[in-house]
Amino acid sequence: MLVELLEGLHEPNVLEIGCGTGAYTKAVLDLCPTLRLVASDVSTESVALASRELQEHPNLVCETMDACSMSYPDNGFDVVTGYAIVHHTPMLQCLREVFRVLKPGGRILFFEPNLANPQQAFYSALPRPFAMRRLHMSPDERYFGRWKARRCLNAAGFADVSVRPFDFVHPRLSSRLIRLGTRVGLILERIPLVKEIAGSLVMSGTKPA
Repeated sequence: MLVELLEGLHEPNVLEIGCGTGAYTKAVLDLCPTLRLVASDVSTESVALASRELQEHPNLVCETMDACSMSYPDNGFDVVTGYAIVHHTPMLQCLREVFRVLKPGGRILFFEPNLANPQQAFYSALPRPFAMRRLHMSPDERYFGRWKARRCLNAAGFADVSVRPFDFVHPRLSSRLIRLGTRVGLILERIPLVKEIAGSLVMSGTKPA
């Protein structure tokens, strides 16, 4: 999806918020090795690890940065992206800050847990101390549904907003069954009502020019 978003852009400046230790960063750079990418995270330790692991990419800059209060100038990035980060933040505050640093006409692409998914809903309903201790959830995790995500994207100023459920492939599915699971998942994503309980949400939008 990100590759499709980057098509037609000449040497785009891309910002990843919440890069953690660089798993999503690596996946992006494996697909686009020459991409100019700034990967940021609030954790200094995670940024240092990501920087070491991905040091062979000369166009990558890893920086410690709070996604809700970034020091980047206005209108600086063509694309802002992130994987499972917005639900760790005050969503509207984060999206407004992303809007600020995005160029007019720039795009966003985020992948987030879907509160309508039965497993995510169950985790979200558990007492937070138990979830933190047994499921390793962080204290700031707040899952949300696609209607809330759409409202926040609109409130932050984005146009062409889309929030779509996707991905029925469970992360613990055996590698031998990934291909079959992906095929079944693509079918389920096209079935009304059923698609609403997919494991993730894809959030996208455009900053008006």
